[in-house]
Amino acid sequence: MLGAPFLVVGREALEIMFITLMITTFIKLNWSMYASAMLGTVAGIFAGWQIGNVLESHESTMYLFLSVLMLYLFFTADKTGQQIAASIEKIGSSSTANWAGLITMFIIWARESSEIFIFMLMPANNTMSGWLSASVAVGLVIGMFPIIQNKVSANVLFKVTRYAFLVFALWFGYEALMHWHTIEHEHVL
Repeated sequence: MLGAPFLVVGREALEIMFITLMITTFIKLNWSMYASAMLGTVAGIFAGWQIGNVLESHESTMYLFLSVLMLYLFFTADKTGQQIAASIEKIGSSSTANWAGLITMFIIWARESSEIFIFMLMPANNTMSGWLSASVAVGLVIGMFPIIQNKVSANVLFKVTRYAFLVFALWFGYEALMHWHTIEHEHVL
């Protein structure tokens, strides 16, 4: 069974892909864009690792943190696709658009990578099977990239992924409650 790492990492990988598709409809993908995405990924891994270390012994707090983050994204992501497109269109000049694209790629890849690694470094997910199922999810998203790039509009993808935020917010909230209950129960014994 692929489980939670497959679902969560798969959703985050889809979001990275959707936003990258939005950006690349306005700005040509080149070596500097790849470098920006890679630097963002490294920054995201580092941030996820640091936040994970701080919250490691507080699984319920980590789940609560993820739940609040997903709720925030649900309520603010309803127009994400249009906002990205409008921002890039407003920029105008190609040199400014390239800088905006580089900065956007860095921020998006850093944010999504940190979310992935905060989740994956939790003790329940930081297992061989957890990493394997997360790798399968990323592989599927990479394999779907050419199909989605040519067949599905980015705005449709953003609308679908927005409701995934709500599902994950509820799921992580439930997990926070279950872990909090377990911790409280252990202290009583």
